[in-house]
Amino acid sequence: MPTTNAKDERTRRIELTLDLGNASARGNIRAMLELMASGALFDRGSLILAAANGRMKVIQIILKSGHVSSGDKGFALCRAIQCKHYRIADMLVRDGANPNCKEGIFRTPPLVLAADCGASELVEQLLIFGADVNSFEAPIGGILLGNPVERTALMAAAVKGRERIVRILLSAGADISVRNAGQKTAFDLVAGRKDRVAIARLLSKASKRSDELHEAKGQIGSKADAHPSLRETLRNWPETLGWLARRLSKDSVPYPRVKKMDVYQITVNEAVELLRKMGKKPAHSITSLLTVVRELTPKIDEVGGSIVLICDPAHGYMIGAAPWDDKFETLRAFKTASANYEVTNRQLISFLKRLDQRHPFAIERCDSQTIGGRFTGQILHPAALADELANFCPFILEDFGGQKRLLAKSLKENGTFTLSWN
Repeated sequence: MPTTNAKDERTRRIELTLDLGNASARGNIRAMLELMASGALFDRGSLILAAANGRMKVIQIILKSGHVSSGDKGFALCRAIQCKHYRIADMLVRDGANPNCKEGIFRTPPLVLAADCGASELVEQLLIFGADVNSFEAPIGGILLGNPVERTALMAAAVKGRERIVRILLSAGADISVRNAGQKTAFDLVAGRKDRVAIARLLSKASKRSDELHEAKGQIGSKADAHPSLRETLRNWPETLGWLARRLSKDSVPYPRVKKMDVYQITVNEAVELLRKMGKKPAHSITSLLTVVRELTPKIDEVGGSIVLICDPAHGYMIGAAPWDDKFETLRAFKTASANYEVTNRQLISFLKRLDQRHPFAIERCDSQTIGGRFTGQILHPAALADELANFCPFILEDFGGQKRLLAKSLKENGTFTLSWN
């Protein structure tokens, strides 16, 4: 049996923990630090309450103490999102909160909460840190009745009219075929609503692409379009690239738009993991994916191939490797153009060929309406180049506040460009 001293010590620690919880609830930083010095430890309630009340400094102290688990941080994350304390939510995500935890009687994951609240930047952050794009709200009653799905993040965003979030989720590979307890998909929930026409159109278009891919999986075998020389090269990467080689080989998928291209799905997290193994410090963004493409390019060039990053709203991020060394053949394969703005595939290729003669570049990103490249030489007249690009594709200025001066500065410093009519 425990001794009297052991019982007294246990009682003292419980009292210290309760006092620490009260101090954190009041936001009394001084009292918190004194109690921590006396041996008090935080419990999950303190963190969750601080997240609900928006007490940033309190949460910073709790996280620094290291006495809370990833799951506890996840519950606090849910509460912060519900109370619209998005800065705190972002901090919890970066500190290792479980992005797929399910909180409350409705068992709602953070991604669904963020989509429902319209926090688009937080949605992107959650996806970057591993949130399941198809995670769903699963009330206990629904589980008992045999259909646990109440709503997905895509359903929540569609119903609330969050068009930007719908685009983000589709780009991340959200499954548009998932049905809720009422047997309705995200499209079904907005079809016929006059205030959701744009979102219904997005979902309808994504649904057609999904059907195309499903049909292609039955028609295109992995051996039919295989390029042994490319795949063998991937398998023989140096040790630092070995992980990606195995990953790409395993995840090769049929892609109906470009049947002669080996396509490998990849996430930002996977790209970041690879680059870290290579001793780099990557950003948690699409930039890390482009960096992976640049690292792969030299080896692909050796076997006379091409490699690009593909951003497809229906299928997420992918890396495509093709057995041709003509970069303009990639544009032909994707039929990159903008019919709405009267820029045909032939006109685009003609413009880029003229540009390439004066400013050589490599294509790093490509899809049906976007081409991204990197100039391989020094740009002597960035202002003139900015004028030329903006005259051909005015939308290039959207990321620069409509100012050619800022575009010219970016061209000089980074040497990259993106032409998009999406």
